[in-house]
Amino acid sequence: MLLVGPAGCGPGDEAGGPPVCGDGVVDASEQCDDGNRAPGDGCSSTCIPSGMPFDCVDLLEGDFPGESTVVTKLLPLTDGSFLAVGGLDDDPSYHGWIARYGPTGDQLWILDTMSIDPEINVMSDLVGDGSGGAWALGAGDRLLHVDKDGSAGASKTIVAQEGAAVDVAAIEFTAAGVWLSGTLAGDAWLGLYDPASDSVTDLLREDLLGFDDYAYAVERSDAEVAVAATMSTSPNVDVDVPRIATTDILVVMFDLDGNELRRASLGPNADLDFVRFADRLVFDRLSHRWFVGGRYVARNSFAPQVWLAPAEAQPPWQWTQEAWFGDIVSGHEGVIAAINVGSLNDANLRGQLTNVGADQTIRWTFDEVEGGGVSYENFYHRDLARDAEGQLRTAGTLYDGGSRKLRSCLVAE
Repeated sequence: MLLVGPAGCGPGDEAGGPPVCGDGVVDASEQCDDGNRAPGDGCSSTCIPSGMPFDCVDLLEGDFPGESTVVTKLLPLTDGSFLAVGGLDDDPSYHGWIARYGPTGDQLWILDTMSIDPEINVMSDLVGDGSGGAWALGAGDRLLHVDKDGSAGASKTIVAQEGAAVDVAAIEFTAAGVWLSGTLAGDAWLGLYDPASDSVTDLLREDLLGFDDYAYAVERSDAEVAVAATMSTSPNVDVDVPRIATTDILVVMFDLDGNELRRASLGPNADLDFVRFADRLVFDRLSHRWFVGGRYVARNSFAPQVWLAPAEAQPPWQWTQEAWFGDIVSGHEGVIAAINVGSLNDANLRGQLTNVGADQTIRWTFDEVEGGGVSYENFYHRDLARDAEGQLRTAGTLYDGGSRKLRSCLVAE
């Protein structure tokens, strides 16, 4: 249940050993059950165990049984409100949607993309435009600009610099324009769209060995933009039968104007029975490292797994776990991974948040409070976002019997 309960706050009156965060005992040296009040140590400064959800809201009214009704991306705004995008399964039609919510989660407005572009069946990514509005990605090649009041212009169909069709997976924004990562004719591709000139400049087109390559992730830090590409190192098709190709992961860093700075290759996966896909990219400010994560696919089974690794670490290391991949976001130290354990639509499905440190240590993990009735039971994490004040928010799907609800919660650290 995505609820919140008491976590042992109050003046310390228990003597004994060193304080233990989240043990339900307010020790003599504690103002609450926190051990110390530093963020990111497994217990928040408000006495709530790190990872615990609170102040949850439903993003859309009603229950939606269709699997295509999803929330895909969050965008916290500077005034405490936030935007969200996703898809709506209104069989036989499918719509994209964009909505804005107040600081307490009340819906301020919602935009159905059907009235703007019927080809947009889902909105898949969302970035701020630097002036209070946002750019949203839909249908793999459509850009849509929306202001803070919900007014949107016409959709823009994205093509590469010379006019070729592209499949865009993710977007990012700097003063130079909207960054677009995806694939162009089987090659990993990165483009930069300039709204002023209404033109796209190709920044990267990468083909490793002639097989299918994809750039699923693009992200920015204060000084750089990085793109993570999944590069196939074996055939994707064998006599017209699709195959799961072996992969290498390439991370390319640019300055904020689009000039390439450096590259890092993670190399082939050590376990050849599994294939890595670079689905997300995040920058850890404390260690000054880019981290890559995503699906960790078994070549000979259907068991879902996830992986996470730094792009430029010596010696290299990798964290994996059996779960469905949700998202990653920077933590106070290292990376917080949102994953989902169990089967979809199954009573055993449970979301989980894990803080993996830059030194590969697990700083904390949360899926439930033992005996407290607070958990991510039947919840599937799809996106994590952090606002300007550092507050973390998750969004995903709550499977409630035969119904599905799109839910978003603040998360303690």
